[in-house]
Amino acid sequence: MTQTSPQQPNQEKNIDIKNNNSSSMNGVANNSQKSFPNNNGKPSVKKDQETGVIPWWQNKSLRFKMTTTAITLGVVPIIVVGTIISIAVNSSFRAKIEKSERGETRFISDTMVSKLNETYLDVKSMAESFPESADFLNRNTVKLTEQLNVIKNTYQFYDSVALFDSQGNVIAQTEGKPLENHLNRSYFQEAIKNNGISISQPLISKVDNVFSIYVVSIIQNPQTKERLGFLRLRIPVAKLGQVLTDAYKGEGKSVYLTDGENKLFFSTQGEFQNGKLTSGEKANTETIKSVNINEVFKNLKWEKETEEAQSFIDYNQVQKKQQLIAYQPVKTELDKINLGWTVLISEDVDIALAPVNRILSYIFFGIVVSGAVVGYIAYLLAQQLINPLEKTAKTIKKISEGDLDVEVEVIGNDEIAVLGKNINEMTTQLRSLVIEQQLFASQSTLLKNITLEMTKAFNVNQVFEIAVTEIRQALQSDRVIVYSFDETWKGTVIAESVDRNYPKALGAQILDPCFAGNYVDKYVKGRVQATPDIYKAGLTDCHLQQLEPFAVKANLVAPVIVEGKLLGLLIAHQCSSPRNWQSGEIDFFMQTATQMGPALERVILLQNQQLDSFLSGKLKDISFKIAESLTQEKIFEVATEMAREALRSSRVIIYQFDEDWKGTIIVESVDPQYPKALGANIKDPCFADKYVDKYKQGRVQATNNIYTAGLTSCHIQQLEPFAVKANLVTPIIVENNLLGLLISHQCDAPRQWTESECTFLSQLATQIGPALERIQLLSKQQASELEQRKAKETIQQRALELLMQVDPVSSGDLTIRASVTEDEIGTIADSYNATIESLRKIVTQVQGGTRAVTEVIIEQEGFVDNLATEVIRQAEDINVALEKIQTLAFSARTVLDNAEEAEQAVKRANQSVEEGEVAMNRTVDGILAIRETVAETAKKVKRLGESTQKISKVVNLIGSFADQTNLLALNASIEAAHAGEEGRGFAVVAEEVRSLARQSADATAEIEKVVAEIQEETNEVVKAMESGTEQVVEGTRLVEETRASLTNITAASAQINQLVAAIATAAAEQSQTSDDITETMSDVAGISNDTSNTVQKVSRSFRKLLKVSENLEQSVSKFKVN
Repeated sequence: MTQTSPQQPNQEKNIDIKNNNSSSMNGVANNSQKSFPNNNGKPSVKKDQETGVIPWWQNKSLRFKMTTTAITLGVVPIIVVGTIISIAVNSSFRAKIEKSERGETRFISDTMVSKLNETYLDVKSMAESFPESADFLNRNTVKLTEQLNVIKNTYQFYDSVALFDSQGNVIAQTEGKPLENHLNRSYFQEAIKNNGISISQPLISKVDNVFSIYVVSIIQNPQTKERLGFLRLRIPVAKLGQVLTDAYKGEGKSVYLTDGENKLFFSTQGEFQNGKLTSGEKANTETIKSVNINEVFKNLKWEKETEEAQSFIDYNQVQKKQQLIAYQPVKTELDKINLGWTVLISEDVDIALAPVNRILSYIFFGIVVSGAVVGYIAYLLAQQLINPLEKTAKTIKKISEGDLDVEVEVIGNDEIAVLGKNINEMTTQLRSLVIEQQLFASQSTLLKNITLEMTKAFNVNQVFEIAVTEIRQALQSDRVIVYSFDETWKGTVIAESVDRNYPKALGAQILDPCFAGNYVDKYVKGRVQATPDIYKAGLTDCHLQQLEPFAVKANLVAPVIVEGKLLGLLIAHQCSSPRNWQSGEIDFFMQTATQMGPALERVILLQNQQLDSFLSGKLKDISFKIAESLTQEKIFEVATEMAREALRSSRVIIYQFDEDWKGTIIVESVDPQYPKALGANIKDPCFADKYVDKYKQGRVQATNNIYTAGLTSCHIQQLEPFAVKANLVTPIIVENNLLGLLISHQCDAPRQWTESECTFLSQLATQIGPALERIQLLSKQQASELEQRKAKETIQQRALELLMQVDPVSSGDLTIRASVTEDEIGTIADSYNATIESLRKIVTQVQGGTRAVTEVIIEQEGFVDNLATEVIRQAEDINVALEKIQTLAFSARTVLDNAEEAEQAVKRANQSVEEGEVAMNRTVDGILAIRETVAETAKKVKRLGESTQKISKVVNLIGSFADQTNLLALNASIEAAHAGEEGRGFAVVAEEVRSLARQSADATAEIEKVVAEIQEETNEVVKAMESGTEQVVEGTRLVEETRASLTNITAASAQINQLVAAIATAAAEQSQTSDDITETMSDVAGISNDTSNTVQKVSRSFRKLLKVSENLEQSVSKFKVN
């Protein structure tokens, strides 16, 4: 549709000629204005008429009066008569139609009443037959069930028949779920209240959820009127509806039944359950929702007090149609039973009143045709009757009023004809001038208004619609279009305003192969192309074939420039005939196209801002959703679904690569009307070499049209099966590796991807990478936790096995060895083995030590006993010596009295002294032997104390092991508690280990106590030994002193013979010395007694030590070391 004619210079010359003609016409117009100096002033006659009392009728033209009078006299009677006929026919036919509707409603109501009466009589006759039935009186359930089944099968109207006793308990029933007590059911109570029969409102069975009507009759004793039971019949609403549909076959009409609460329970469209159960409870409102008839017909006004059918017109809220409604209350003739039901029939007003509307349309058509014919005839008569002069006067009047388009009809060659010709010439000149001035003013105003309206637009289409609509109105052209180019300069009509008499061009796509090379630069520079006649402009046949389908005769083309780029062309078409475009029109057209550029730039900027804001919000939402996702599949699903929603594209996919850079579509969100690409495998042999590094660097590839983007045929063939027209590709980078591509497809048409959309998809792909890294880290963490849990379970199992292996140790079996493995438990097992081996060696040493101590004690016990005997004998000898010394002292005292016997006494004294010296020597030897024995015993006792200290260290070591084992078991219990149910078994094992550890600790404490007692008693023995040693040393010293004294005595006795003479003199001194010797010997006897007591204590200590050693040996013997 663009202008490609080579005759541009001639056309531009034509435009200049038009401008010159316009100038000359302006001069003529000025002269004309001088001839009519007061164009606004009217003749004084008209002013007088306007201010006078002449009626309005007198101010009208003769033509108006004649034509109006003729048309009025001919048309008004026809309209009046036609209106009266229409009202009468409408009232009559509508009344008949509504009466017919009410009659049908009465028929359905009578059918319902008849069926209810029939049911009433059925249940009454059935109930009267049972009091005389032996089966009923004898409660023969089998027979009664057979009878009830016969009733059900015979009538085929009741789907359940049941007999109840007087307390409402079921006696017999037809097939179905067993019934519970019904005495408290509303319809049973109603029957009791009526003392006869009741018919319930439609209810939902609590047993099998069947929507039904229940008929109950009391079974009475005919004589006593005693209530014997109940007979209950159940009528499914569907069965009742079937009766109605069988009886009434109204086509195109809907029948409704309402219950006593005006709730629908049946219609020809199906059941309407009212939400009430037979038990009186409310049904589940989520699955069952009752519908009130007033919700269907809001203006329905009930008149139930009358039995006559009523009709009215209302809007059906369900079917969304205006309908004629007739309703009739169902008045039963049954005793004490008034169900309050209503029958309604509805029919679309268009269908119900179609006959009336057809008749009224015929009448209206007759009135219009008759009026038109009469008016036309009157008009022709007026034309013929009015004088041609009046035509001329009317024309002049219009010219004076500024209507320069009229011309005086010139008939003949008389003076009036000449005047008419002159007036017409003058009018032509004035018209040219005024048209140009008005066109310029109106175009300026219109251009301002168009510019203002375009600045108020919020999208590009609004700008285009405003432009084409206003321009076509301003230029009075037949069509104005906006012709937009794509990247290949193929044009599409994206906006159009066209006269309805000419074909539409909206959406048409036209490719001019010469346009890009010859005309783009010219239009960018502002070229405006005016073609008065396309057939005389030298256009090519191809170009003419593009224009002829749209009936184009002339066109006007101006460029639409946005941001320095040619967006498209603004084109005006004249289709009725060729058109000589005026310079003012061309200027206006060009200025309007120029103003479209800034308006489009503002709208595009606003749309981009809105799109940026929208996509930013969507990206934020997607980021939150991705952050909440815990799996890769969820991340991909959120990204593709929400990205497609945000971009409003046809498809969004994730295209993942394998190690060979072969891609697979693993996730897809696609519009259902386009083929699915999920699972498709696509390999681009050039991808690895040319594009991997680019995409790793963040490349975003936007392809607006795959057919014009220079893609290879192979690549296009990969895209065509999925109906791709345009795509947008961004990389997904995970840990600096290209995982795949996030791709958006447009399938309905090519698409110009905006920078905001490219940035949005790129940022979304950037969000996916860290999210996937987070998921991978989480997966690794979960795998590590699983591995740790398995390792922990393995350790727990190995610990349990270790505990089972070393459990005999708690019984004293030190020969046990734990299995050594390469894990941590193996290290502990090895430590256990080393500890048990050390404990075994220590126990072996303790056993050997206790045996050695026992042997030493047993061996030394004889020496101690001999020592005690010797000490006792020594004491006796000392006592004998003491007696002898006392005797010697007595003799010394009596020396003065018996000097003669001195020599004999000296001899006896010498002999006694010698014997005493021998006894002293034996005493000294015995004391020395005791000293050596006590010292040796003390050393052995000390060694026994050292052995018991070693035992104490071993016991402390065992106690330390027991405490560590207890601590490990406690930690294991805590870990098992953290593990929850999975660690419950290990917690039990850990508790057993703690128990064994506590037992080991108790046994260790007991051994430690025994060892402490042994050490304490050993220390006492050592102290006793040391004390005995000191006493022996002291006794030895005293014995030495005594022996020295005895030596002196011996010397003295040797000198007695020489000193006999001096006996008298020395008698007193001898007596004193004898007393000293007696005292000393007494001390020696006391020391000897103390020594004897000490030796006895040592003997007792040895026996006690022997007992302790035996106890220790018995305790140690519990340990198994071989």
